[in-house]
Amino acid sequence: MSHNSIKNFKTLKLSDIYQFQFQLEKFRHKFHHRKLPEIYNEFFQEISVHLIKPENYFIHQVSSNAGKKLISYRGASLWNKVEQNLKAVLFSTFCNQLQEFLFSQ
Repeated sequence: MSHNSIKNFKTLKLSDIYQFQFQLEKFRHKFHHRKLPEIYNEFFQEISVHLIKPENYFIHQVSSNAGKKLISYRGASLWNKVEQNLKAVLFSTFCNQLQEFLFSQ
C-alpha cells in the first residue's frame, strides 16, 4: 500500500468513537423514557426476556454487515450492555454515569 493510499484512508479517532457512542446512548435513554418525538416510536423493537433476566432488550434485525452499521442496530447493541440501574436514572445523572460506563468498555 502506497503512502498516498494510507493518507487517504479515513479512520475515526478514539475520541470520535467515544463521542459517537455517548451521543447514541443519550438518544437511547430518551427513547427508553419516551422523551423523543413520535416519529421515533418504532425505531427500536423491544423484546422481553423475563425468563432469562428481569429486563428488556432491544433488537434491530439485520441481514448484512452493512446493516450492522445502522444507528438503530448499534444503538440497540450498546444499550443492551448498559446496566439496568443506569437505564432507570434521570437523564442528567445518566449522562454523567454513562461516561464512566463507556470508559470501562
